Amino acid sequence: MLDLVLTNKEGMVGNVKLKGSLGCSDHEVVEFKILRAARRVHSNLTALDFRRIDFGRFRDLLGRVPWDKALEGRGAQDSWDQARKAEALIELNLAKDVKGNKKSFYRYISDKRKTRENVGPLQKEMGDLVTQDMEEAEVLNNVFASAFTKCSSHTTQVAEGKGRAWDIEELPTVGEDQVEII
Repeated sequence: MLDLVLTNKEGMVGNVKLKGSLGCSDHEVVEFKILRAARRVHSNLTALDFRRIDFGRFRDLLGRVPWDKALEGRGAQDSWDQARKAEALIELNLAKDVKGNKKSFYRYISDKRKTRENVGPLQKEMGDLVTQDMEEAEVLNNVFASAFTKCSSHTTQVAEGKGRAWDIEELPTVGEDQVEII
């Protein structure tokens, strides 16, 4: 017999029959039955069901949290550090459980691959919100033009020891007309 049925346990396969040749081949179709009940695999993974969530109540509960007290004594850097640690922990857990939870892993990867195409609403100096692309470009242009001109009210920091020594009057600047061209 050329065509074989291989198994790793005796008594696992039964009722083996040869059903004829396969076309012009000298091989034959082998029919057999597996004599073992399928194991049910129980997952320890819990998933939240957001289909019936009450977002209004959720927002209300978040609004009741005394955020001033909850974040008291924490600076912005501490909060960013905590957020970075939480993200690193999520990535570590996903990497550890990639074999058991492939769907979550690939969802995370696809989310990370997405790029944002818009800047978001910006605020003009007068306080008006800007959402149109052309207006956003003008607001960004004005901000950059004011930051990179000599008459800027912003203070600049010049790194020393880079092989350049400038006097205050001859600091390299980008003119407003150069920024507007870009």
